[in-house]
Amino acid sequence: MSMSSSTPSVATSVAASVAATPATPPRSLGTSQNASQLTNPLVWLAQLWPRHALLRAVLGLGLLLLLWQLGIAIMGQGMPIARKLAPAPALASLWDLASSPRLWQHSLASLQRVGVGLLLAVGLGLPLGLLLGRSRAFEETASGAFQLLRM
Repeated sequence: MSMSSSTPSVATSVAASVAATPATPPRSLGTSQNASQLTNPLVWLAQLWPRHALLRAVLGLGLLLLLWQLGIAIMGQGMPIARKLAPAPALASLWDLASSPRLWQHSLASLQRVGVGLLLAVGLGLPLGLLLGRSRAFEETASGAFQLLRM
């Protein structure tokens, strides 16, 4: 099966479409032709953005802190107590709490409560659910109480 010379080949059509596509600037910043882009931080950031997840995470955290501080500056004019909720005092309190043994004591007490609640839920809920599923009479008897609890 031969192609006639009047039919363009796939390679020729791909080459023609690539040639018709406008050239995009190279993404590397190390070459001398892109040295002028180093002076524009937005261009530099736009080139790093798709490739650096850590940079995006740090910038997102910085934006959050900036918006937090801006909100406190606006609210602090009418509510003086809001100034105590600014990022610097909050981070100082977090550091004090994290560096003291109180954090671990309170965390263990909370985890103990969660564990007791989970054991009670599984210990009572699982047998009760099995009983409700196996016995039609028990389901009809307990249905009213469960509907009341759902409200």
